[in-house]
Amino acid sequence: MSALDTPIGAVPGVGAPAARALAEQGITTVDQLVERDWAELAELHGTGWVPPRAGGCRPCCSSTARG
Repeated sequence: MSALDTPIGAVPGVGAPAARALAEQGITTVDQLVERDWAELAELHGTGWVPPRAGGCRPCCSSTARG
């Protein structure tokens, strides 16, 4: 399993409310976050966007991280 196949609920720092909200949108793995709109994701319950320099995961989910 690659890091992109990691279930959202297994990512450190992702709480149950965020994992449930993402699952309701059909997002269950890290790979499924790659092409999603970050502004829309931030609107979901429990997902509030965290700037990369504050420890957010946005850079690891960018298209360049997909290899």
